[in-house]
Amino acid sequence: GGASIVWEWHAMDHVVQHYDIGLPNYDAPSDRPERIDINFPAGNVAATGDWLHFNGIDYNAELDQIILSSRTFCEVWIIDHGTTTQEAAGSTGGLRGRGGDLLYRWGNPQAYGRGSAADQTLFSQHDCQWIGEGRPGAGNLLIFNNGVNRPAGQYSSADEVVAPLNAGGTYDLLPGMAYGPAAAVTSSTHPNPTTFYSATTSGCQRQPNGNTLLVVGNSGFFIEVDPAGNLVWSYQSTLPAVGPKRTFKGKRYPGVLAGTSYCEPANANSTGQPATLWAVGSTLAGENELSLWVKDLPLSEFGIFLAGTGNGVTPLAGGSAGDLCISVSLGRYNDVSEVFFSGSSGTGSLNVDLTNTPTPSGRFPILAGETWYFQSWYRDTPGSTSNFSNALEITFQ
Repeated sequence: GGASIVWEWHAMDHVVQHYDIGLPNYDAPSDRPERIDINFPAGNVAATGDWLHFNGIDYNAELDQIILSSRTFCEVWIIDHGTTTQEAAGSTGGLRGRGGDLLYRWGNPQAYGRGSAADQTLFSQHDCQWIGEGRPGAGNLLIFNNGVNRPAGQYSSADEVVAPLNAGGTYDLLPGMAYGPAAAVTSSTHPNPTTFYSATTSGCQRQPNGNTLLVVGNSGFFIEVDPAGNLVWSYQSTLPAVGPKRTFKGKRYPGVLAGTSYCEPANANSTGQPATLWAVGSTLAGENELSLWVKDLPLSEFGIFLAGTGNGVTPLAGGSAGDLCISVSLGRYNDVSEVFFSGSSGTGSLNVDLTNTPTPSGRFPILAGETWYFQSWYRDTPGSTSNFSNALEITFQ
């Protein structure tokens, strides 16, 4: 389709072996933890050639690093993406100075000769990832631990790992020791763990409120558990209608459109169109997952969002070309991080912090049972005026 490969990394450029002293990659795997033992695990390749069985990948833009999951090694690996393809084939250069060698590995120290079966923590895992910004545990690793042949019993969990990242962007490792930590900082599963197990596929995701979503892939069964381990939601997939309900992994997306629009259409602006406001996300106040969006704005203008508890209308408020449709406890999202610039797309947005809502007497949380009204105000350069979008009424639960 005309696409070009702009970067690549090959595991075979970073192997070690302790059988043929005449080869340049000869060394003891325990002395080269940054390398992949080509003879591990013993006998797993067989006729299928399935040596590494990569089944998960994630990218951290802030670190410019990639995490990979190898099911057969029962490990996750982190490599430097801040390299050229040429550097990625070697052991020097790149952002971290290690080329394409492993920066970090976790889950099974037996894979590099620095541990025993008692030290293994991952068992045929999937869906490795960094926990996203704004979610509890942000920056930590989250891994779906399938638990195949887990000594404590065959059950699946989502394990949160605090990797020993240092200021240089690499990971601390003591001589002769395995990469830490010795165990996950949290491990989330069903309150009745032995009922929650999948030997294959599966996935997990940390939610903004600290809950963890898990799905056992072999049966398409989804659960959400809170930090205390309580089951707060579950769902059994019904697809396909006939046969196994297998699901590769699961991810929760923000809710559909929220709220009821009023004061619409708004007065047209210099584009000839009225600005249109809408909200996406959850109306559950405790989830704190709501965003406001506005489109059809004049290009390259700034604006803000407004909030209040009344829906009275003030025509052409303050000399504006539009109508203000909020009347009680009017507050402005006007912190530097909240003001938007419409740019070349003529749009603006705000991830609303429901715990920090502006009012004339300060900032306060929105509580379940309350009804709030939202609107957008923006500059419109021709005539040096301003205007308003339509408004939204949202009742929170």
